[in-house]
Amino acid sequence: MSSPVQFVIREGGTVIFRRMSGGGEADAERWVLIPPLPTIEEFDDWGQDRFHPGPDAAFLIDHDERRLLVEFSHSYAYDDWDSYRRVYLRVLQHMWPDWRTGWAYAGTEEMLHHLGLEPAEVCPPYVPPPPTRRVHRRPPRHLRRRRPKNKHPEPEVEKTYVARNELDTGLLTVDDGTEVRAYALRRRLPERLASGEEILARLPEEALCGSRKAMPVDGMHLDLPARTGGYWTTLSSLPVHHDDRFPRWPGWSWEFWEDDHHRQLDLARGAVTLPEPDLDTTLLDFAERHRQWRLEPDYVRDLLLEQITGCTEDEKYDALAALIAAMYG
Repeated sequence: MSSPVQFVIREGGTVIFRRMSGGGEADAERWVLIPPLPTIEEFDDWGQDRFHPGPDAAFLIDHDERRLLVEFSHSYAYDDWDSYRRVYLRVLQHMWPDWRTGWAYAGTEEMLHHLGLEPAEVCPPYVPPPPTRRVHRRPPRHLRRRRPKNKHPEPEVEKTYVARNELDTGLLTVDDGTEVRAYALRRRLPERLASGEEILARLPEEALCGSRKAMPVDGMHLDLPARTGGYWTTLSSLPVHHDDRFPRWPGWSWEFWEDDHHRQLDLARGAVTLPEPDLDTTLLDFAERHRQWRLEPDYVRDLLLEQITGCTEDEKYDALAALIAAMYG
């Protein structure tokens, strides 16, 4: 079964919702990479006329305000999720220089918020059917089993914070004025933001780290003397109004860094190191994924490698965007 994809298009004041399931996420990513962008007329007879609040990929195409928002959650389909996502957003900027392109950090809810809509207006809440009445009869006393009491309950806190593996990691750095400590935690940034200062007393020692082999999916920095904090993410799990939801951090000031993990690394002052992917390899992998199906992967990689050798970063992105446009032009 292919991945469900949600399109939200506004044109001339009219908004339509289209849920696609035929081409999957990869084809949908390509639809907004290659000119022209889909219009209401083109999508009038496509897909299902409905709004899906939790698709694997979602795209907002606002022709009225020239705004393009994207998000996709199929991170397990990529060898390097963070690098692929960053290249995709940069290519969008090159393809649509007159549009404001970006990532929907709150997912489809952020797309509806941009249009001035609420989720309940386009997707009514699920109402479960009334429960069926069941007659419960207790067994005879001699057949009842008593549940043994747990005399040694395990602590609840530490196990919920420690990262399970390299790919399921959120980075937390804490500056107490004398040193910076780095913790590899589970990727639950909204929960950490909502936990308040009590999170400082619940950080397990086994989560301390000095380096990571894979890029975390989100991060959070706390400066205790200055009572300031910052956070970033590559996912779409934040609430729409995440920037003003800090009731349990009285007296703190916060800053949202979008997906810029370098801001956290600068404040960490060398307490932790993260891998820096090779840009050329990432661009070649991206071109191979989005190649025209008639072209061989090696041919596409060799062609792009010849064009980006010895170029600046911006020139490399220009070459990648030009190659994709030429393959589907």
